[in-house]
Amino acid sequence: MAISGLSFLTFNIGNPSEQRAQRQLEWLAGRPEHVLVLTETKASVGCRLLADAFTTAGWHVNFPVPGPGEYGTMILSRVHRTTAKRAVSFLLLEMLFIANTMFPSALPRWVMVPRACANGCLPANQ
Repeated sequence: MAISGLSFLTFNIGNPSEQRAQRQLEWLAGRPEHVLVLTETKASVGCRLLADAFTTAGWHVNFPVPGPGEYGTMILSRVHRTTAKRAVSFLLLEMLFIANTMFPSALPRWVMVPRACANGCLPANQ
């Protein structure tokens, strides 16, 4: 997929039941964004339904299943994996900058990312 820019949607799915996941799937499948970042995932039937449906539809799905009692994140991409990887890396750097700005003492020192790094720290071939 040739694109001039990437669009993202972040959505807290709230560990949906199978029925709610089906409704979320209908809504998400119609979204125009290139990358969907779904938060508050668990090892549940609803989350598995979403991951399986997007995989079947040809999306790249990254869903490391969280351990018992843990929440995770599912990243869905309709673009080439290398492009998505670079874009998601940029998004994560931006999110760390925002978190560091809003909650400076909430993050360990090793995740503090200077704003200037967000545009220039990603290797060109990643």
